[in-house]
Amino acid sequence: MTSSPSFPNATQPPNPPPPPNPPPPQWPTPQGPQYPQQQRRRRRIWPWVLTALVLVFVVLPLGVLVYIGFAGPGTTVVSGRQISAKYVEKISDLGLLDRGEKIHYFYSDALVDIENGMYFFTDRKVVLYCADWHEPQIILPFSKIADMDVVYDESFITDSTIVLTLDDQTDVTFPVSSEGGGDRRFFEALREAWKGSGAAPLE
Repeated sequence: MTSSPSFPNATQPPNPPPPPNPPPPQWPTPQGPQYPQQQRRRRRIWPWVLTALVLVFVVLPLGVLVYIGFAGPGTTVVSGRQISAKYVEKISDLGLLDRGEKIHYFYSDALVDIENGMYFFTDRKVVLYCADWHEPQIILPFSKIADMDVVYDESFITDSTIVLTLDDQTDVTFPVSSEGGGDRRFFEALREAWKGSGAAPLE
């Protein structure tokens, strides 16, 4: 009986090593041009930003100017016949007009409310009023005025200035708009009214 040959010194071949683990997937980062959706979002934001800028820097200031133009007293000297009835009513409510007294010329440098600055004269007196002053009203009868002068300013921004010298040698000044020659009309009419009242000294 025969037996199969044996190989006592033979060894089994080693098992092959397992394959290495695959590297983790490389996901794209949220930077760079590979995200068209993010670019679309940015493009959608810009119209809103531009609209907000237009509203803040164009529409809003324009609306304020339009409101001032309609609600305010204007930027020119007006005669007593042209002054708004609501302003005459307010002047009367403030106790600045006597019975039967008529306004000859009027000017206000306020933006909206004339109580923030108005200057006018009648056939009897000159009235200056500003709610921000310690004493809001200055009423100067013609009999208190010893002399008057004017400093004309032809610029659009700066008003001309009328200077009233009182009988105690103090000076009172107030502005009048030069727009449309209103400062000249105001001062010339004021001087004529003052002289016509008999209060002006004889020259």
